[in-house]
Amino acid sequence: MEEEFIPDDSMAIGQNAANIAAEALESLGREMIRQKALDIGGQIDIYLRCKSHSSPEDLMADEMLGQIAVQFIGLEGYSAVHDTRGVNIFHPNANLVGQDLHELAYRFPQFWKIIQKSLQQECDGYYDWRDHRGDYRRKYMYCYPIYPQALAPIGLIIAVTTYIDEFLKPSREIRNRIVTLAKRVDQHNRAEHRLNMHLKAINEISCKINSLQSVNVNELLPYLVKRLRESFQYDSVRVFTKNINSSEGELILRAQAGEPPVDDNFSASLDIGHKPIAWVACSGQPYLTGDMLHNPGKVWNLEPSSQYVRMALPIQIGSQLFGVIDVSCNKEHPFDEIDLYTAQTLADQLAIAFDNARLYLELREMAVIEERNRIAREIHDTLAQGFAGISMNVEIAKQALFQEDYSEVEKILDRMRALAREKLSEARQSVRSLRPLIDEIGELDVELQNGLETFSSEVGVHSSIQISGEQYPIPAEIRLGILRICQEALTNVKKHAQAVHVDLLLSYEPNGVRVLIRDDGVGFDEFQISKTNGFGLICMSERARLMGGILDFNSQVGRGTEISVFIPVKG
Repeated sequence: MEEEFIPDDSMAIGQNAANIAAEALESLGREMIRQKALDIGGQIDIYLRCKSHSSPEDLMADEMLGQIAVQFIGLEGYSAVHDTRGVNIFHPNANLVGQDLHELAYRFPQFWKIIQKSLQQECDGYYDWRDHRGDYRRKYMYCYPIYPQALAPIGLIIAVTTYIDEFLKPSREIRNRIVTLAKRVDQHNRAEHRLNMHLKAINEISCKINSLQSVNVNELLPYLVKRLRESFQYDSVRVFTKNINSSEGELILRAQAGEPPVDDNFSASLDIGHKPIAWVACSGQPYLTGDMLHNPGKVWNLEPSSQYVRMALPIQIGSQLFGVIDVSCNKEHPFDEIDLYTAQTLADQLAIAFDNARLYLELREMAVIEERNRIAREIHDTLAQGFAGISMNVEIAKQALFQEDYSEVEKILDRMRALAREKLSEARQSVRSLRPLIDEIGELDVELQNGLETFSSEVGVHSSIQISGEQYPIPAEIRLGILRICQEALTNVKKHAQAVHVDLLLSYEPNGVRVLIRDDGVGFDEFQISKTNGFGLICMSERARLMGGILDFNSQVGRGTEISVFIPVKG
C-alpha cells in the first residue's frame, strides 16, 4: 500500500497570504474613500466661508459648489451631499437632488442605516446596491459631516461611496496568483512524494533481486508482481517470459497479480501475432495505450467498454529479450513518466537477473566439463597407466611360460601384483578426493594449519597462520567448502604466483567465518586474467556463493594477491 501523502502548509500559507493581501487592499480602499470625503468636506467648508448662502436650498443652485460636492472616484464611485435633515443637496443623478432620504428607509434598510447614523456623527458601512446591469453588488460608503456657520444649526454630510470590488480587483488578481502558485507547489510536493515511493519500491525489489540465491529467476516473479500492484494501486501486473522450448517466440505467463482487462484471444501463452504484448517482444519498444509520443502508429485500443489503460515493457539486455512486463490501470489514474520510469527500471533489473542466471548455468556447465577433464586426467595418470603396465607384464609372462622360465614368471607376477595394489590405492585416493568423507574432516583451524604446512614443505614457500576471535563449532559442510577454497587458492599460488611468503588469517566473527590468504608474488591484472587462473577464481566465488557467502580478491602486477572469503554461520 502506497504511503498516504501528508500535504504541507503551502496551500494554507497561500490562502492566508491572499486573504491578508485582500484585507490590506480593502483597508487601503476604505482609507482612500475616507480621505476623499474629508478633502471634499474641507473644500466645501472653505467655499461657504466666502459665500452668503443662508439655507440648504440656496446651495442647490450654486453650480460651482455642485462641481466641488459631486466628484467621481475610480470607475463607478462618486460623492454626494445631504444635510442633517436627510435631504439630498447634491447628487450625480440630478433627479435625486432634493429627495428626502427617509423615503428609502424601508426599501433599502442597509443603506438607510448608514444614512441615519450619519445625521448624528461621522460613520461608514457596507450595503448591497443594484448596478447598471441590474446585479446586486456590495458598496462601501463613508459619511463626513461639516457644520458651516452660515447654515447653523443645519449641517452638511459629504457621502463618498463605491463598489467594494473595484478596489479589490488587484487583491483578487494577487490572490488568484498566490493560490495558483500554492497549487503548483502542492502538485510538485505530491509528485516528489510519489517519486520517492516509487524509488523506495525500486530499491526494495532490486535488493530482493540481488539477494536471489537460486538461478531460477521465475521464483522471484510472484513477489515482484504483487509488490508492484500493492505499492502503486495498479489493477493488474503480469510478467511473460519466453518459452525456451519454442523456436517461434512464444511468450508464457509466469506470474500475475490482480485481474487484467479482457484481451482478444488471450491464453496462457501468446504467439508473435498477439498485440500489444507480442509487439513489445518483437520491437523491443515500450507500449502505452494512446501514447503516440513513444509509439507513433503503434497504438492499439482495448475494447470500447474497457475502463483500463495499458503499459507493456520489454525485459531485455541489448537485443537479448527475456520477456515482457504488462501493467493495466483504471483510466482515472493514467500512467505518467514516473510509472514508465519505475516499470522500465525494474524490467532492466529483471533482465540483469535473467542474464546472470544464464551466465551461472554456463559457468556451471563449464565447471562440470573441467571436472570431467580433471577426472579423465586422473584416470589416465593412474588406472590407465597401471592397466597398460599390467597388460605389458602379461605379455612378458606369456613369453616366459612359453620358454618354461618359471622363476621369471614368478617375478613378473610379483611385479603385476604390486602394480595392481599401487593403482588400486591410487584409485581409492581419487574416489576419496571426489567424494570426501565429511565426518573425517577435523577442526577448521587444525585442517588449515596442516594444509598450509604441507603446501609450504612441498613448494618451499614460507608461510604463517594467524587465528583471531573466539572459536565456535562450524558445520562440516562449511569446513569442507572453506578448505576447498583455500586449497584452490594455494594451488594458484603454486602455479602462478612465484611467491616467497604466504599468510593465512582465520577470523571467527559473531555472524560468520572470514579467511584471508595473502601472498607476495607477481600478482596479475584483474582485467586480464588468464583463462586458467580466472576459472579458478570463478570456481572459488561459486563455491562461496553456494554457501551463502561472498569472495573478493585484490591483485596488482608486482604487488601480490589477496583473497578474502566470508561465510555466514548460523548460531
